[in-house]
Amino acid sequence: MNYLTTTTYCDDDENWKEAWPASTQVVGKDILRFHAVYWPAFLMAMRLPLPKRLVAHGHWTIERVKMSKSLGNVVDPLDLLERGHSVDAVRYFLLRDGAIASDGDFSETQLVNRYHSELADTLGNLVSRCTSPKLLKHVQGREIETPPYDPDNTTDLEITACLRNLSSDVERMYDEYNFVFALQNIHSTLSSINVWFASQEPWVLPRDPDHLSRLVDVMYVTQESVRIASLLLQPVIPESSNSILDILGVSEHERNVSCARFESRSKSEFLDFVTKRGNAKPEIVFRKFQN
Repeated sequence: MNYLTTTTYCDDDENWKEAWPASTQVVGKDILRFHAVYWPAFLMAMRLPLPKRLVAHGHWTIERVKMSKSLGNVVDPLDLLERGHSVDAVRYFLLRDGAIASDGDFSETQLVNRYHSELADTLGNLVSRCTSPKLLKHVQGREIETPPYDPDNTTDLEITACLRNLSSDVERMYDEYNFVFALQNIHSTLSSINVWFASQEPWVLPRDPDHLSRLVDVMYVTQESVRIASLLLQPVIPESSNSILDILGVSEHERNVSCARFESRSKSEFLDFVTKRGNAKPEIVFRKFQN
């Protein structure tokens, strides 16, 4: 009855009606029978509504052995923070490696590897690239040309199509509690953008005045990928995402998921950002973990 009493079932009828039925009840797989069979039976006997959704998750193991106080192999998250891991890094790892349908195996080495490869080296690298003063100085004052990609370039079309689909794909996965695949999708997209950015050689484009419009496109699309990814990552790494959105000059009212659409921030707004940013030095959002 603890579920009902904590919703003020016995004391405050109005507040209870707002709190129950639960939109989602999250339980470990080992207690699924009690919550999927007995608990609903109790509620039905009392003529009370059932939870709208029941989500059962796997266990966390260490070297494939279930965490247990008796075995002394429990990981203390506060201890991880004391050893220098950020809250965002721990949150990202737990959601990235803790699948719903299977057990997740905890490894501090893997936590560091995820943080370095997917946050620092992928997302963090793109933040540095799309805010590079050495490149943005060539973008200032440029005329707006649309679309921000070459319609005859297959790679451009693939990249922009991926960005157009990213938000809806990730939203669907979040709604299905499939955080692993959602984060894989975001990382895969950002990795592709990193490869595409390097292939465009933006550091070479300023040498030819005829190529400066292409530089604008490359910087705009790259920055859009960072903006969209940061918006979608807010539930996972809120502090880091907000830091990136601050760097990109994204206002508070433009930080909801409806804004995570390619070109919802126009090229003219991007060029306004470039002017306001001036020659500001690049900021490091994800600092490498040092033992």
